[in-house]
Amino acid sequence: MALAQTTRMEHDLVGDKKVPADAYVGVHTVRAVVNFAITGSTIAQFPDLIASLAAVKRAAGAGKP
Repeated sequence: MALAQTTRMEHDLVGDKKVPADAYVGVHTVRAVVNFAITGSTIAQFPDLIASLAAVKRAAGAGKP
């Protein structure tokens, strides 16, 4: 009996990379997780940023009916 494959090989311009077989993500996401540290911070920890983004969206939509 053959064992189930746990990874699949995906290819991009950088080369080949193993991706978990059951993952809904691709090679680009796997590379990003390896290259960029995950901080554990959420956007909810930055209420001023949320308010600022909302103000920009409000201003951008102000001229529309």
